Order: sequence, then structure tokens, then C-alpha cells
Amino acid sequence: MAWEPLPDWVDKGPGLPDLLRARGYDIMQLDNRIYGSDAAAIAALAATYDPLPDAKAARLPLVDAELERRMHLPFRFNGVDFQVDPASQAKITAQGALALASLSNPATVPWPPGFCWIAADNSRVAMDAAAMLSFAAAVAGHVGGLIFAARARKDAILALASVAAVAAADTADF
Repeated sequence: MAWEPLPDWVDKGPGLPDLLRARGYDIMQLDNRIYGSDAAAIAALAATYDPLPDAKAARLPLVDAELERRMHLPFRFNGVDFQVDPASQAKITAQGALALASLSNPATVPWPPGFCWIAADNSRVAMDAAAMLSFAAAVAGHVGGLIFAARARKDAILALASVAAVAAADTADF
């Protein structure tokens, strides 16, 4: 197999080398030059390659990472910071459902006396059923807002028309 230097234009995007390899072409980089096993066939394939979808696909996980980061930031409710990471969300939702049941039928589902929720600083915050339900609803609104804002950011990236615009898109602006 003869290795031929490929023109600089062959590096049209991060997905092209993977596409070439998936199609059975051997490529390598040596001394800042790219070489291929069949330069003419690679050039023909590269000429039809659109790097925009790969650029978008590479950018979207950055939005997911920012969403995940924000989900682990404290959420302020009634002047107190609380954890709202996914595990905490599940606990808050469950306790919110119990609060709703207790408010709907206190004789059958009594609210525990002295109930409190642990804040981000590990202090105990007393909550009656109404306060717990309000807290759970506020957390749900906060988390839902983050999710929909991240989705809007992704949609904005997907609507961009150039690789340069995608590369410049702010993945944390939501």
C-alpha cells in the first residue's frame, strides 16, 4: 500500500477521519501532514463531506454538561439554599407527593410532626405540608426551566448554518 500525502483541505471537520476509516480508507498523520492509502478516492469522498452535522453533534454534549453542572448548584427557596441534584430531586418529589396527600386527606395521611428538610449547609429547615408542597413545586419549576432552556440552546445550535457559527456558539448561555 502506497501512502500519498493528502491536500490540506481533507481536514474539513472532526468527523471526516472517522468517516474515511469507516469506509475502509487508511489515513495517518505524520509531521503535520495527512497521508492516505488512496488519495483520489479519499478526495472524492471528502469533496461531498458536509462537516456541519458533525460540528453540531460535537457541540450539543457541551450543553448537556452545562445543564448537569447547573443541576448540582444549590437552589434558593425562602432564603435558604438546598441541593437539587437528581437524587435530591427524587426525594423532594416523593416528599412533595406525600405533602399533597396529607393536605388532601390529613386524617388518613397525617403530616409528620416536627418535619424538616436538610438544607445545603446541613441545617434543618422546618416545613409543614404546605411548605413542603411549595418547595417541591418550586424545585420542579426550577429544574424544568433549566431543562427547557438547555433544549432551546440546543435548538439554537442546530439552527446555525455554518461550522464557524457552531464553534462560536455559547453552550452555557441559557
